[in-house]
Amino acid sequence: LGGSHAWIAFENVTVVNDGAGYFVNQTNECNIAEFNIKDCEMSGFSTSFFRFQKSNPKNIDKVSVTNSIFHDMCSGYSFFHIDAEKGAGGGVKNIYMDGCTLYNIAVGGKMFIYSRETNMESVIIKNVTFYNCIGNGNFWVDFGANTFGPAGEFSFTNCLFTKTPDDVTNKNIRATAEPEGIGCYSTSDFFKNIKGSEKVEKSADDIFVDPANGDFHFKASEELNAGDPRWFSAEQ
Repeated sequence: LGGSHAWIAFENVTVVNDGAGYFVNQTNECNIAEFNIKDCEMSGFSTSFFRFQKSNPKNIDKVSVTNSIFHDMCSGYSFFHIDAEKGAGGGVKNIYMDGCTLYNIAVGGKMFIYSRETNMESVIIKNVTFYNCIGNGNFWVDFGANTFGPAGEFSFTNCLFTKTPDDVTNKNIRATAEPEGIGCYSTSDFFKNIKGSEKVEKSADDIFVDPANGDFHFKASEELNAGDPRWFSAEQ
């Protein structure tokens, strides 16, 4: 990603890790206006999906991820792992995700989003299904200290949080403020606490057809109007 780019985009591709360990693992300086992933399926990146190392200033104005599936990855670091060098500048300013499914993410790794003591402008997550994500006693979103976080909108909207690898937790969100949860649900086997999500007294196995094998269609009569729309019935 080195250098300056108005945009970088991946669309309509399936990407399976074959030893790299990362989809992005950026060391050198870069300046990017938009980094887009749309209509993709990506899997198997053992360490992290998107990492900025802490050497050299690196800047992305917006990472946008839409209508995509990510699974079986990030046993080392976070899904988004932004290790900005303190005082050197850089980082990701805005993260936007809409209409995605994430499963088996950071089961033995770290966070969904990590930004090392570096503020963002916004984090907006919409219509996403999460299953078996974020274990190892880690935060769901972590800015490294509760004195850092998004300066603007920080929200989860119409998301579905199901099953966590850990069956207890005392870590949820570490930031200046908790995100606003709107129209979100969490199942009985999801042990993080996302403010504003409504608890469903059923497990992921109760509501999905075959979540262990990546089928998140709703069982009859269990449909919730939340999460990745690809799993909704035709009536929805």
